Amino acid sequence: DTVHILAVDNLEAREHMVRKLKGMPVHVMDGRIGGWQYELYHSPKNDQEGMNALLNDYDDGGFKDLDCGEKCLYAVNQRIASLITSYVLRIVQGDDTPFKRVGNVLGDQEIIGEEP
Repeated sequence: DTVHILAVDNLEAREHMVRKLKGMPVHVMDGRIGGWQYELYHSPKNDQEGMNALLNDYDDGGFKDLDCGEKCLYAVNQRIASLITSYVLRIVQGDDTPFKRVGNVLGDQEIIGEEP
């Protein structure tokens, strides 16, 4: 499986990459950080029609920069890096579930599948 991890510090660059990857048989993971917060999204390779919320939110202008106001903290970098690693391992083991994970260094929540 091919996994594309978007880890650039520019929303326009992310939007451009997502438009290029939409409909391709690849996994797309988007990890974003700011201050104490992070967001991590996965669109699976079987999403040939680009129906997953991650890809469609970019088309609809649904993604906004995280409110930061300060540099990202080391603990947030460490947390999202470990989550990306664990999700890449899940993908390699055959887990093709789309997800959204949001949180901060003190706690988080995983949302499986499509958002309502």
